[in-house]
Amino acid sequence: MPISIGKLLPLGLLSAALMLESGCSSDYGLFNVTGYFADPAATTYQSVEHCRLTVKDAAGGIAVNSYTIPKSNGDSPQLGQLSYSTSATSGTLTFIIQGLDNSNKIIEGGKSSAAVKVFHSQNDIVDVNVSMTTCTPPAGTPANDSCGS
Repeated sequence: MPISIGKLLPLGLLSAALMLESGCSSDYGLFNVTGYFADPAATTYQSVEHCRLTVKDAAGGIAVNSYTIPKSNGDSPQLGQLSYSTSATSGTLTFIIQGLDNSNKIIEGGKSSAAVKVFHSQNDIVDVNVSMTTCTPPAGTPANDSCGS
């Protein structure tokens, strides 16, 4: 059973509601982010205990910092899908997912970037696929914080 990492959807909807209520612009970008392991047969995949999501803006600023995603039960290569919204109406966002073992060493990582598109209809949702691969150095060596970033 893939995990539901759609926990960010309520945060995105809450953000949009607060912006509308406060009189801010109703323009926003909406992304469907799917994370998956590129090689579910790799031994590192089986050692991943949880993942974390980081979202960076075009200038490298952090919009979401290390949102923890628990690993699903089972051996599905897909982590799941989440919706992410932003008040940005232009630029590019980078979505980074890192898989950590039980000692919090990063052993899998991946990233994908996509341009912000102002949401007017379902056709404006931007699909983002993040493929995680085994990091170098491999498990058992000091954490490689740049893996996937």
